[in-house]
Formats: sequence, structure tokens, C-alpha cells
Amino acid sequence: MIAVVFGLFEGKIIVTLEKTAFVPGETINGKIKLDLSHPKKARELRVEFYGEQEVTTRDAKGQTSRKTNHVFSALQRIDGEREYKPGEEFEFSLVIPQFSRVDMGLSGVLATMTTASVSHPFGGTGIRGYYVHASLDVPNAFDVNDRVKVTVNPNAV
Repeated sequence: MIAVVFGLFEGKIIVTLEKTAFVPGETINGKIKLDLSHPKKARELRVEFYGEQEVTTRDAKGQTSRKTNHVFSALQRIDGEREYKPGEEFEFSLVIPQFSRVDMGLSGVLATMTTASVSHPFGGTGIRGYYVHASLDVPNAFDVNDRVKVTVNPNAV
């Protein structure tokens, strides 16, 4: 019963892409299919392209900590607040931000393109991966999500 209350059996989202290898500035085209267990009221349906960077910091005592930041973010709102039905499909297009190999290096920060709040004190370990992430924002329950890993080749810039 707890799983139903917290929305674990709400269904799923399926993200399909025309391809999974890209270069900066290229457009990602795809579809989102709602595989819901029943019609679901939600605040919005959104899709985002982002890079994940793992940042390692060391405090004054020499202890290290790691956190993951989202960088190179491009967000698109697909639809707003309404009731979403099982089987609905939505097409989307996201443009991968232009960035250079330098931008993808130690800091991974692209201040002019990112919408994420990013801080990188004393170093980072670089980009872990790039993703297309779709999310149905369901009030008072876990959001329904899917994430697809994509490749971005900065050497083609």
C-alpha cells in the first residue's frame, strides 16, 4: 500500500531518440511515450539535455567529498498542467549547446549556456556523461522519469 501512496506504480515514461551520438550545436529529435497505469494529473511534462560532472572537493582537514552537478543544460517544457493519459506520445527537439573542448575540460562550466547552478572549488573530475531526461511532474507523488545516455563528440567542433 505504501508504494501506491508514494506513486511507485504510476507507470513509466519511454524516451526514444532518432540517434544517440551528437556534436555540439546539433539537434536531438525524439519522442516521449507515456506508459501510465491510469490517467494522471500532473503539473507538467518536460525534457532536458544535460551533462553530469562529478566534482571532488577537499576541506581544510583533508577530507574529500563528491557531488554531481548538471552542466550544459537545455530544458524544454512539453506541456503544462492537465490530465495525461496512458499511451500519449509527444515529439521534441533539443539543441545541444555549442561548447569547446576547453569548456568540457577541468571545470566543465559553460557560463553562457548552462541553466544549472554550478560551483567547482579546487577542481573537478570532468564530465561523466550526457543525458536526455524526460519527467512528468506528478503532485504528491514521485515524478515519472526516463533518462537516456547520449554521446557528444567535442572534437567535431
